[in-house]
Amino acid sequence: MDISILRYLDVLIGLVVVMALASSFVTMITQFMLQWRYKRSACLQEGLAALLKRADQTLLQHADTIAAAVLQWHTVSGKPDDKREVIEREQLILILLEIAKSGALAEEAKNALFAALGCTGSDEEKRGAAGKLLQKIDSGVSDLEVENSKLATQFIRTQAIHKAIQGTEAGKLVNALMTRFDSMSERLTSLYTAHSRTWTIAASLAVAFILPLDSIDLLQRLSSDDKLRAELVTKAAEISAESSKPAAATKPAIPPPPGADAKPTEPKPPATGKTAADAGTQAQDAQKPISAEDIKKAYEALNDPKLSLSPAGWWPGIWEKGGVKIFQTFLGCLLSALLMSIGAPFWFDALKNLLKLRPSLAKADDEARDKRRKDETSGQAG
Repeated sequence: MDISILRYLDVLIGLVVVMALASSFVTMITQFMLQWRYKRSACLQEGLAALLKRADQTLLQHADTIAAAVLQWHTVSGKPDDKREVIEREQLILILLEIAKSGALAEEAKNALFAALGCTGSDEEKRGAAGKLLQKIDSGVSDLEVENSKLATQFIRTQAIHKAIQGTEAGKLVNALMTRFDSMSERLTSLYTAHSRTWTIAASLAVAFILPLDSIDLLQRLSSDDKLRAELVTKAAEISAESSKPAAATKPAIPPPPGADAKPTEPKPPATGKTAADAGTQAQDAQKPISAEDIKKAYEALNDPKLSLSPAGWWPGIWEKGGVKIFQTFLGCLLSALLMSIGAPFWFDALKNLLKLRPSLAKADDEARDKRRKDETSGQAG
């Protein structure tokens, strides 16, 4: 039987559509779990504690306590707040001085921080020394802004900090923190990426085996079911059209349900140091966190009744069909988990590329069909 290449392309498009929908669902689950476990804050706290330990040996026993205080410190009110997920190099120095000025630490940790900053004397004198240094930095920032208002804020703060610590005991700690901050930021990015990949693989396996989502069975159904194949091709066109719409000024940091304006993105790493601006641009930190309702919508999109992809359709009577079928389904689900772990952006890009290829193949297929008909007609006439 003659099977056109367009049919094979439609089978591939159908598989890619399902993987795109399922990957969006997996990405949402991953983002939700990372937010629920506060992994970004945990990674940032771990990195700051390691940085403090490397910067000054007197902070070895209390680095974890000080790092936790830094993440919870609110620079405006001076009161503990929810743990931050983003911190800049200059901001870290200022927060440490504010914490020392307020004395908002346990006694041993406070004394260790005072010693690292070179503050001596009574408790009031130590806090006053930290306050004077902080005031000197603020004055330097104001002077630099007046002298040249076109300078970047980050550069102004860096210059003010270096100018204020010259000739002070705090210079050793501050210089160590400033010079080692960027390397710490790179390690944090790698650490958070590893956590994200672990959760992505776990979520992919859970989705593949709980639904269950059998890629082998899906390919067989797409090869034989013209209606399902046509529905998935139509769904692919809808998704591509929606994702091609102009995006708003601020895109969601968490992948929206399929059909939304923005394309799904990978989980974002903690933004630190000089990379804070870049990470903030790429990850869009200011967006609302994902909710259970968003996950529910993504699940409903994956199980759209029009696509006939309900869980009952994936695994009908599997236990009655013997060990071979069970093993095949296991392999199909494992393959689905592997494909979903690649990430939704990959599948959405692949879907767009396949849809661009389809019109030319459809035209070539029609021309080949017409040629065969003419040859058959000529042969019958002869």
